[in-house]
Amino acid sequence: MTRKAVEEIEAVAAKNGTGNRYRYLNYCAKWQKPFEGYGEENWRFLKDTSRKYDPEGLFQRGCMGGFKLGVEE
Repeated sequence: MTRKAVEEIEAVAAKNGTGNRYRYLNYCAKWQKPFEGYGEENWRFLKDTSRKYDPEGLFQRGCMGGFKLGVEE
């Protein structure tokens, strides 16, 4: 129910030209993709930084909960 409502609101906002891809991370539901709103360049920077400082992927695979960057992609 909530998902459908959010999707309908986002569709109306997009149609009116008032939509925004940015999603506040703390308010996102599990099915939303907050990192997509950061822009491709910033998202890539986050992924590259994660790979550099966490090459084993401990914080992407070993920590429960939260949104992951998908560095294994």
